[in-house]
Amino acid sequence: MLVKKIIVEDFMLNQTGVFPASRKVPDEFIISSNDKKSVFELFLSFVPGGVSIAVDVSCEKILHNPRAAQFLRINDFEDFSHSAVQPPPVKVLNNGKELSADEMPIQQAAKNDRGIYEVELEFIWKDGVRKVALWNARPIHDEGRNVIGVIATFEEITKQKQIEKELLASEERFRAMFENSPNAIMLTRPQGSILDVNPAGCDIFGWTKEELCTMGWTGILAINDIKTINVIMERNKTGNIHSELTFLRKDGARFEGEISSKLFKNGEGELLGIVIIRDISERKKAEQIISQSEEKFSKIFHGGPIMMTLATIEEGKFIDVNDALCTGTGYTREDLIGCTTKELNFFVDMGQRWKRGKTLIEQGKIEADIDFRTKSGEVRQGHSWSQLIYLNDQPCHITGLIDITEQKLLEQEMARLDRLNLVGQMAAGIGHEVRNPMTTVRGYLQLLSSKKEVSEYKETFDLMIEELDRANSIITNYLSVANNKIIELEMAKINEIVENILPLMKSNATLNDIYIDTEIEEVSEIPLDKKEINQIIINLVQNAIQATPYKGIVKIRTYENEEEVVFSVQDEGKGIPKEMLEKIGTPFFTTKENGTGLGLAVCYSIAQRHNAKIDIQTGSNGTTFWVKFKKIR
Repeated sequence: MLVKKIIVEDFMLNQTGVFPASRKVPDEFIISSNDKKSVFELFLSFVPGGVSIAVDVSCEKILHNPRAAQFLRINDFEDFSHSAVQPPPVKVLNNGKELSADEMPIQQAAKNDRGIYEVELEFIWKDGVRKVALWNARPIHDEGRNVIGVIATFEEITKQKQIEKELLASEERFRAMFENSPNAIMLTRPQGSILDVNPAGCDIFGWTKEELCTMGWTGILAINDIKTINVIMERNKTGNIHSELTFLRKDGARFEGEISSKLFKNGEGELLGIVIIRDISERKKAEQIISQSEEKFSKIFHGGPIMMTLATIEEGKFIDVNDALCTGTGYTREDLIGCTTKELNFFVDMGQRWKRGKTLIEQGKIEADIDFRTKSGEVRQGHSWSQLIYLNDQPCHITGLIDITEQKLLEQEMARLDRLNLVGQMAAGIGHEVRNPMTTVRGYLQLLSSKKEVSEYKETFDLMIEELDRANSIITNYLSVANNKIIELEMAKINEIVENILPLMKSNATLNDIYIDTEIEEVSEIPLDKKEINQIIINLVQNAIQATPYKGIVKIRTYENEEEVVFSVQDEGKGIPKEMLEKIGTPFFTTKENGTGLGLAVCYSIAQRHNAKIDIQTGSNGTTFWVKFKKIR
C-alpha cells in the first residue's frame, strides 16, 4: 500500500475551530492515499464543529462531517460541492452577490494555495430557508508541499445575523422616532447632563442641540423646585417617572410639560436615561376652558329655577337631576339617580316617552307638553324641551321641564270667563226683552183662567203659567251669570249663611233618602253678598244630592287656613268623567236629562264676583267642590 505523509504544521486547527484548545493537536497525519474516507473519519474523532474536506485539488468532491451536513441539509458524509458535475440547487451569496463555484472559499484555497479566513456566506435553498456562516479554508499539502485537497471549518451565525438585523431595524425605528417625534426626546445621564436631543426638543425649548448638551437640565428645568426634586428622587429610586413639571424656554417663558423617563444600561454598562417631554400647555388651556365650561354648565344645571334632568334615552335612567326638579316633584336626588322613569312611574303615558325618545334620536331635539307624577302621586302638567347628547357613546338627553299646571288651569279659567262674559253680555242684552212679553202673557193667562166660560181649561192655564214661571226662573239664572251684576257686600261669616239654609237643604235631602253630614268650624268674617252665597250653596248642595246614590251621604264643611276661608261639598257619586271636567261651569253644559246647564255657571260667576275660586277633585268614590274665599289682610 502506497503511503503519503501529509504535513499540517501550518494549519492552526485549534484556532479555526477544528480542535478544541484543550486537546493536543497532532503534528502530522499518515494517510493512505487509497483510503480517503479514513482521513475524514479520523478528523471526525477530534472535531466537535462543522468540517468539510475536498479530497482532491479540483474540489469536485467535498465530504462533510455530521455537523456540516446538518447545516447544509444533507445526509452525514454526503458529497456536496458546487464544483461537481451536478452542483446542488443552493445559492451562495457573499455581501449580497451570488458566488460561482470558483469564487467559493474552498475552491479559492485550492486554486491559490493560501488560507481563506472569516468569509461570511449566506446559503439560500429553493424552499426559502436561509442560513449564514463564517467559513475558513486552508489547503492540504503532501510532503512535496503540493496541494492535494482543502480542509474548511465554519461557524453558523444565522441566529446572530437575525438578531443583528432586528437590532438594526430597531435602531432605525428608534432613530426615525427620535428624529421625527413631535415631542422632545433626550438621552441623558442621571446626573443631569444631556448627551443627545432630537429636533423637536430644540424647537420646543428654543435652544440648539449644542446649547442643550452644554448646559444640561439646569437651563430648562427648575432643579431646586421641590416638585422637581421629588420627581428626580422617584426616578432614581424606581428607574421610571411620569409626571407634569414646569419647564423654561430660551426666551424665559414657562410652560407645562408632561415628562416620562426611564433608566437603562447601554452595551458598556453605563447607566443612562431616555427622557420624553411633551408640551401640554395647549392641553392645559383646553382643560381649563372645559373646566370653566363644566363649572358654568353645573351652575346653570344645578342652580337654575327650571327643573333639569340628564338621563339615558333607552332606559330612561336618571344620571343627574337638579334641586329644582327635586323641589317640584318631592323626590330627593338619591330617590331619582340610578332609577328609571318606569320604576318611579314618573310619566302618566309611558308610550309617549318611547315616542319622544325615538323622535329625539331622529331629530336631535324635541319640545312638547307632558303629564308627570310627583312622589305623592299627584299628576302635574309640564312643558319640556330635550337635547340629544352622547355620553360614552350612549344616547342620552338633557331636558328642561317647567310645571305649567297652574298656567293651564289659568288658561282654562280665562276661556271659561270669556264664555261667561259672552253669556253675560247676551243676558244683559236680551234678558229684559224676553221677560216683558212673558209677563204680559202670564197676566192674560191668569185673567182668562178666572172666567167661568173657560173654567174647564183651568188646569191647562195653570200648566202654562207654571211653565212660564219656570222660563222666568231660567232667565233669572241667566241674568245671574252677567259680570256686570251689582252685588251688595257686607262682612259676614259663611257659617251663619250655611246654618240658616241648612234645614231647607236637609228637608230636600230627606225627600231623596240622602243624609247630610256637616262639619262647621269657626271661620273669619269676609265680605259676602248673602243672597248670592245662598244661591251658590244651594246649587252645589242640590247637585251633590242628585249625584249621591240612595241612602248616601253628602258632607258639608267650612274651615279656614292662613290664606283662605273654605266652603266644601262632597258627594258619593260616580265622579265626573275627565273629558267633561274641563267643561264644568260652561253655560248650558249639563249632564242631567232636565238640566239647564246654568247652575254651575252661576256658581262660577258668583265666585268670580267675590274674588273667590272653585276647585274640583273627582274620582270613582265621589266629587268634592271647594269654594275658596280670600281673607282680608
